[in-house]
Amino acid sequence: MLRFEIKSTKMSIGKNKGTTLYYAKQKSHDRIQTNDLERRIERMTTLSRADVHAALIALSDVIHEELHLGRSVTLAELGTFKLMASAKRMPKAADVTAQTIRTPRVRFYPVDAIRLAARRVELSLEDPTKTPSKPKKPAPKTPGGEHAHEGDGLGI
Repeated sequence: MLRFEIKSTKMSIGKNKGTTLYYAKQKSHDRIQTNDLERRIERMTTLSRADVHAALIALSDVIHEELHLGRSVTLAELGTFKLMASAKRMPKAADVTAQTIRTPRVRFYPVDAIRLAARRVELSLEDPTKTPSKPKKPAPKTPGGEHAHEGDGLGI
């Protein structure tokens, strides 16, 4: 679940200048730590936790090396890591140089199953302007407990 809260900002430019506009801002969310990930993979496979840990470190090293060489890295059930760089637009072709190319960024392109999972995540908006509803009072209990009508009449 992704949690959001309502925030406001006073606009300083544009057609809404001087007005306050409201928007939903994502709150920080839970994160699974490496230790927990290792334990889960260990339970799901025949690998020991040390093997899982070593494999994750090796995977990180290989991805780093391949990206350093300018290559993409595709992980079958996860997606693809790619380096992407844009460039400044120049008035003349002669002005385009290596210095007009911006610093490359690592992009991750998930496989369809992961991308679709993101679309199915539950969204929750916490609205501080709404007062929480009072909890309903429980129905009165029958004398001798809720199962008094059953058994030996002692409510047991």
